[in-house]
Amino acid sequence: MTKTDMQQEISIIKEMIDKSRNQFVQSGLLFIIPGIMIVFTLLLVHFLHQTEYHTFAQPLMIAGISAVIVTSIFIGVREGLRDKVQTYAKYVFSQVWLACGAAIAIVVFILPLSGEVPSQAAVILTFPILSIAIYLTGVIFKINLIRWSSLAWWLGMILMAVTENTYNPWLISLIFIFGYILPGILLNRQYKKQEAQNAA
Repeated sequence: MTKTDMQQEISIIKEMIDKSRNQFVQSGLLFIIPGIMIVFTLLLVHFLHQTEYHTFAQPLMIAGISAVIVTSIFIGVREGLRDKVQTYAKYVFSQVWLACGAAIAIVVFILPLSGEVPSQAAVILTFPILSIAIYLTGVIFKINLIRWSSLAWWLGMILMAVTENTYNPWLISLIFIFGYILPGILLNRQYKKQEAQNAA
């Protein structure tokens, strides 16, 4: 093998690594669409509590969370099928959200059935889980703003702990905007940037 052949092989390997790195990116829709759905559900449930239709609030909350889970699974599967390269980082990202998603499902659906934990309180109990998942997402994608946005969940819990009203739908909506939808927007910005680089 000549020196020229070795340089060509190294160049090919480097190009493959660069392509796999560029393909490892999420569109952010996994965060943006479910995040908007959650905010809409929370505010609609809050509105129902203020009216004579308050009996529909809890079923709507369960239906809304179920729709979010189904939508998240659909987007995750769709993006998984779109990806041509399966990297270890991609595998870690999917496993982090699989584990955290399972924990969130148990908190939201199983705990309220015991009667000891109201469905509203169950939503708040998902905050530490989501904080960990968002933080690790920032670590995996190397986006510091996403890591910092995970603090929104902890700050929100602290604010609700020191106030008399432990369930504030407006505050929770703000937490989801800055701690869930914002990371999706940051991922989408990176996704579009890399798509433009790949097309060039």
